[in-house]
Amino acid sequence: RRRPPRSLDIGNHYSRRRRPPVRSVTNRKHTCRVGKICFAEDAVLRFVPSQPTYFSIRLSAMKHIRRAAAPVLAALLFPAALAAQQAFDSAAPPRQPAAPAAAPANPSATAPAVPAARQPAATPTFFRRSDKPSRRPAAVAPLPADPSAGLTREEYLRALWNNVNRNYPRANVDGVIVTLFEIQKMITPLLPSIDREVKGDLRERDKRLFAMITQQVQVTCDHKVMMRAFAEQGGSFPPGAVAMEIDTKIQAAFNGDRSAYLNSLRLRGITPLEDRRQMEEILVMQAMQRDAIKYVGDASPKRIAEFYERNKATHFTRAEQIRYRQIQLSPGATETNADVFKQRDYVLAELQKKTPFSTLVMRSFNKAPTRFDDGGATQWYNSADINEKVIAALKAIPDGGVTSVVDFTGPDGRADLHIFQRVEFRPGGVVPLAEVQDQIAAEIVRGEQNSALDRMMDRQRQKYFLRFY
Repeated sequence: RRRPPRSLDIGNHYSRRRRPPVRSVTNRKHTCRVGKICFAEDAVLRFVPSQPTYFSIRLSAMKHIRRAAAPVLAALLFPAALAAQQAFDSAAPPRQPAAPAAAPANPSATAPAVPAARQPAATPTFFRRSDKPSRRPAAVAPLPADPSAGLTREEYLRALWNNVNRNYPRANVDGVIVTLFEIQKMITPLLPSIDREVKGDLRERDKRLFAMITQQVQVTCDHKVMMRAFAEQGGSFPPGAVAMEIDTKIQAAFNGDRSAYLNSLRLRGITPLEDRRQMEEILVMQAMQRDAIKYVGDASPKRIAEFYERNKATHFTRAEQIRYRQIQLSPGATETNADVFKQRDYVLAELQKKTPFSTLVMRSFNKAPTRFDDGGATQWYNSADINEKVIAALKAIPDGGVTSVVDFTGPDGRADLHIFQRVEFRPGGVVPLAEVQDQIAAEIVRGEQNSALDRMMDRQRQKYFLRFY
């Protein structure tokens, strides 16, 4: 059944016989009525007198009325509704005051009085909900676990809506407030990856989400501290530096398509101005980090040797590894086993003529996946990860030697022949210092840089007011 079209109506639409349905308070795309309170996309202006019967004005979000015009129309039509209400009150018979009730015999059995906060207000009330969440922290009492714990249904649903949609501060950085909505906007793009990793485990999802929010609050506070320190030090960027970085990001991530870049910002819920501010924060952090690590020098040979002796038993060990080249001969779509045997004889004849194995690897009859660098040699593989028949044949020859034909023909009779050349072999155990010297030097320098950054951040945090909520 099709619903009647929405229109501008003035009348009593709240009665005991036809009560408007209560919709989900978390659905922002529809009008939500909770008793005498309306959270809606349109504007509602209601006059609630002390009489049990009252009139109200409701301006629905019609196609030809914009949301911005709804409050104006409500304000213009309110005097007419007030006059109609006064006329109705004057025409109605006066209410007789009720006789005072006799004192009960048992005072403890007296019915509790209705709190004053729940009495209908005699003043006009205006409710308007915007698509954007409020930036003010909501001062709402914590939601009780039991809906009947001293709250009416309307009050409970109102508290539920506020607990879902309220915003509150998470940190204070020298007077700059970091709100929950700001943190949620930053971590929203990462939520799909968390959902894929937890695979429906809600407890693990809540745990990771709490850790991510805590980490993002700390990162955001550090960024604001660095921005304040950069401004006090008189730091600045060349004109157009931020715009140039944004153009570089558009070229690298969106192939120069600015419309795709703007669409990505729209999906993330941020504006180009907010993205520009984030890019400015990134540039400030990079400038401050460069200034903090500029006095970190290279690692000395003595420190490299000490680091190696201290960690060689745990960090610088490896398993037995080998590199090789491979020729695979198997019938193609129009070939038979006889063609494969002819190719085998040709390869063996070329090897007898001292033809380089790397040259034969690049021929078209080779069905093995080959790399075009280093003559088709593979990367380093652990001996335990290679087929037993292949590793036995490779260990039986020296570096540069060629194995005999290794047959992997299956039960279907389809020929599958392999010939291998051993490129390099290294035994397992402790890695020599000469092979890991550059890696150790980079690790030492990275540790010194991280220590310098931590000291710089500690100084800045102590310099400015910082509080978490």
